[in-house]
Amino acid sequence: MDAMGGDGGPDSAVVAALDFLRRHPTDEILLAGREQELRATLAEKDSKAGDRLTILDCSEVVTPDDEPVRAIRQKKDSSMVRGLNALADGEADFMVSAGNTGALMSGAVILVGRLCGFERPGLSSVIPTLDHRDLVMLDLGAGVDIKAKNLVQYAIMGAAYARAVMQKSEPRVALLNIGTEPGKGDRLRRDAYPLLAEWDGGAGAQFVGNVEARDLIKGGFDVIVTDGFTGNMVLKSFEGTGDAFRELTRRGLKAGFRSRVGGLLAGPSLRVQFRRYAYQAHGGATLLGIEKPVIKCHGNAGAVAIASALEVGHRAVAGDVAGLISKSLEEVPNG
Repeated sequence: MDAMGGDGGPDSAVVAALDFLRRHPTDEILLAGREQELRATLAEKDSKAGDRLTILDCSEVVTPDDEPVRAIRQKKDSSMVRGLNALADGEADFMVSAGNTGALMSGAVILVGRLCGFERPGLSSVIPTLDHRDLVMLDLGAGVDIKAKNLVQYAIMGAAYARAVMQKSEPRVALLNIGTEPGKGDRLRRDAYPLLAEWDGGAGAQFVGNVEARDLIKGGFDVIVTDGFTGNMVLKSFEGTGDAFRELTRRGLKAGFRSRVGGLLAGPSLRVQFRRYAYQAHGGATLLGIEKPVIKCHGNAGAVAIASALEVGHRAVAGDVAGLISKSLEEVPNG
């Protein structure tokens, strides 16, 4: 874990690490950051799980304002770079960071390396749906200026992730578009559609055509592929809408006596639904197409969100996502 990258400093990272270790009694965590600060935080928590937590002392921090590639090349003693090097050297199985997104992606490519055959890594995240199947969407910001063949590779990555982590035996893959007809969309999507249709069935998946953004939350799909600009906009719209809906519900339940009484009755059920659809409960974004899983949390992620990201990384390793992605590409004719 990069314990220094988030807005909340090491406190949230330490709490998340201890929570994860309590739930996984045979695992260990390598915590990269300023040792003095981390030990002070650990002393406050007074947890026996800390015996399985090793601190990697680092003197530098990659900040949100740092230029990504320059930060990776110049801040060699930062918690992010030391963590990525530990991952590359086999000292860890996956990495979680809430730090500078561009730097983390650049560092993962430079220090950990891309899987053979994949030009552009993709950021993926799980989105809860009304049918409780959930789906994985990518890319969410790693690739903005991409080609049609990159969308096919995103489909391969997403299908492998759905199989390995989400236990979907035959993932249904759709292309995010402005309409469901094959000829819809800009040139990128019009070029990608026939390539995806030709790939149909690869990696044990099924391409089911285009899907509009308004239908994502309804479910019925397992993997949604798009370019990074569009995916990032859609994801943040989902997050903002969810936050707004919770706030509007809270205001409505306090609007008068009857509303308050109704709130007391409906409160437990509403809290269950809010927790299920809160993005903090679904971990961070997994960078796929890299030799080992790297999970990116929001910069303002709290302990709950970081702990969820650790669970995502744990499942990605257990399901051998990287290995399955490589194997899936080999199965694609002329891939």
